[in-house]
Amino acid sequence: MTPTLADPDAAEIFLAQLAGRMRNARRAAEVTQAHAAEICNVSPRAYRDYELGNRAPPLDMLIRFCAGFDQPPEDMILGPRPTAHVLAADTVEMVAGDVLAEFGKTEIAADKAAGFARYAYETSRAKGTEFAAELRALRALMG
Repeated sequence: MTPTLADPDAAEIFLAQLAGRMRNARRAAEVTQAHAAEICNVSPRAYRDYELGNRAPPLDMLIRFCAGFDQPPEDMILGPRPTAHVLAADTVEMVAGDVLAEFGKTEIAADKAAGFARYAYETSRAKGTEFAAELRALRALMG
């Protein structure tokens, strides 16, 4: 049987993980709990309880937290993406210049090259297709 948040143990684990991600983001920003409470528009005591995992933060507070600490909400709620995905995206950015050289567009800025490569990579992941196929499709669109 798959655990759900209705399961007290699963809910406790989820809250502990969420609390840890909140604490890590706040500490990385070098912000006190009191200042984080101000950012989230909650009392310092309520914020402390959220960060300790003593109670679940309401969705509107969590959204303010993510906006205030520049955190993707899906990463805050579900945890960070697998490292392999991050490494693959970095690898794609490193080869972006080579990709655009293949297009014959070497005068395109590196940030645009990285954007094209990232787009092809993300599209290939979403569609379950090969990266090279998405690059060919992108090249066809560019003319």
